[in-house]
Amino acid sequence: MPLTYFGLSFEKVFGELLEGAPSMVFAIFCGRFLNLYTITKLKMLTRGRYFWLRSIFACLIGDLITLTLVYSIIFHNLPFSAVSQLYFSDLFVRVSYSIVGGGPAVLVVNYLKKKEGLDVYDHGTNFNPFKFSLSD
Repeated sequence: MPLTYFGLSFEKVFGELLEGAPSMVFAIFCGRFLNLYTITKLKMLTRGRYFWLRSIFACLIGDLITLTLVYSIIFHNLPFSAVSQLYFSDLFVRVSYSIVGGGPAVLVVNYLKKKEGLDVYDHGTNFNPFKFSLSD
């Protein structure tokens, strides 16, 4: 017998949310990791120049992975043609936001670099997200 509260079935109200939440967490983890990895590697390749383009490209890569995983897991029972408009409009909004937000981000990054006198490159960094160590 389903759990009910005020005549609503808990499964009916929260069922899809509980199914989708773990896949969203997994997809966001993968997408953000690739975003950070891409922007770091591009910084080394471009010797620290073109921050705006690096950030837009890294966001595009991360969002592509995130959305592809989310849509393929959550909407696995629907054909891609049924959700393609939602997928591409979601991607468009995310990339547009990264383009618009890139300008202020460049100003903040340049200000912090000047103020702190520091520009860090991640040469020799281990990007393995599964390496755990209790000692530093």
